[in-house]
Amino acid sequence: MRFEQVQLEVLKDFLLSVPGIIALLLFFLLVLCQFLAPQLKWMFLTGLLFFCTLSFSATAYQTYQLLIPGLEQSRKYGRSLSAACLVAMVLPAILAPRGRRTRLTSGAVLLWIGFLCLFAMFHIFGGNAERGLVALMAFALAFITLTLGLGKWMQTHRDAATAIRCIGISALVFVFFCTAQLLINRSAVMSGKRFQGLTGNPQGAGLTLAAAIPPLAYLVARRGEGFFRRIIYAGTLALAFVLLLWTGSRTGGLMAVVGIVTLYRRRLHHFVIVGSIVTAMAFAGTQVFQESTKNMERFTAPTNTRAEAWRGLLREFQSSPMVGTLATGVSSVDIPMQYTENSYLVVAARMGVVGVIPLLAVMFAVGRDLFRLSRQRRFLGPDAFMSDLVLAGLISFAVGAMFEGFLVGIFTHQLYCIMIYLAVMNCLLDPATAENAGLLPALAADGGYAPEWDHGSDADVDPELRAAAAAMGAPARAYAAHPNPSHASYDSFDQAGH
Repeated sequence: MRFEQVQLEVLKDFLLSVPGIIALLLFFLLVLCQFLAPQLKWMFLTGLLFFCTLSFSATAYQTYQLLIPGLEQSRKYGRSLSAACLVAMVLPAILAPRGRRTRLTSGAVLLWIGFLCLFAMFHIFGGNAERGLVALMAFALAFITLTLGLGKWMQTHRDAATAIRCIGISALVFVFFCTAQLLINRSAVMSGKRFQGLTGNPQGAGLTLAAAIPPLAYLVARRGEGFFRRIIYAGTLALAFVLLLWTGSRTGGLMAVVGIVTLYRRRLHHFVIVGSIVTAMAFAGTQVFQESTKNMERFTAPTNTRAEAWRGLLREFQSSPMVGTLATGVSSVDIPMQYTENSYLVVAARMGVVGVIPLLAVMFAVGRDLFRLSRQRRFLGPDAFMSDLVLAGLISFAVGAMFEGFLVGIFTHQLYCIMIYLAVMNCLLDPATAENAGLLPALAADGGYAPEWDHGSDADVDPELRAAAAAMGAPARAYAAHPNPSHASYDSFDQAGH
């Protein structure tokens, strides 16, 4: 029986039971409560990011030890809970007003969703209809919630920071339950000498922890976060580093290094301060979990564990270069472990040139938006740090995809983090999301507008900034030349009654 069929059978049996009916009623109650408490949508987003990290505990391929009560049940129905979180966010995504957003999504996101749906269609035509249909459903829900929904919910940069905070809190929950399980029954989250956490695989745990490190490092140093929040984020970040060492995942370690270097490349003073605090906490963590440092030699080992898999993927590509092996039915897709060696080679092998071209288009579109974001960085004020996080997150995932196949997953933590980063980037590129959009008239009224800002040529200004300035009745060059158009005079703008 295939992987998706097993999960669907387990879910059906649960929903037909009394606890399943009660859980279903509670779920609908929570969905309806969102009309009274709109902030619940962020809770569902956090839940989605956590539940998709959990391994499926009953498969034909592996047998896991039982986790602590509550956590074991969550792991057993992790994929179903992930889908439930997506469904719960559909109504808020559809009913939320567009607000002042000029663009809810971007060409890069549309290309990305289109590529994922194409991959799902390849599964259907290749004979694995269950996986293909589940994937189409999941990607459609993700498009509604994590693309259109986040586009509506992110009316300001502060809302974008809330979405990032969801990634950080989900990492906190993951690290907390992993630590609790280590203290209660360590063998349930270990694979030999390597830590596998709740993911059921040391490599999966390494990827999850590596994905959590840049947003946690951002939240620790972000201006506006409370003192106690920073302490909690710093402690979580330190434990994430300890657990990452324990996994022995070289891919996770590489992603973490790339993410941290990219994030703090312009803020070395923050890196020194945050690094000193987190290092001290991590050292304390290694004293509690002394076995965590026993896999250090794996990070410097010269053994190449990917070469044979990459050669196999290349042979698959050569056997069917145009449409890949999924469409021809040459490659069995029953075992998900086939998708864990290299995302780009997996696309080439399974989809051929037909899949490689859309993937290259996605990468080009994302790179173009990142370039635009880097040009506008100096106009974002304190939120320039958020643009650094977007760049750090996306680059670290691009590097990790060279060694793992998460780009073609379905309910994967990395996939949803990428969608959130793309939504945040789209928010930062939209001039209407600045907290003081429409500020220039107010600045002129209270003396904040200085004639010396009016210099240069409108041709030097990004087209969207030019359009936003034109709507305000001010020269685009003045808007762009303001040292901090997004934040510098927010207080005076607020006092002006806007």
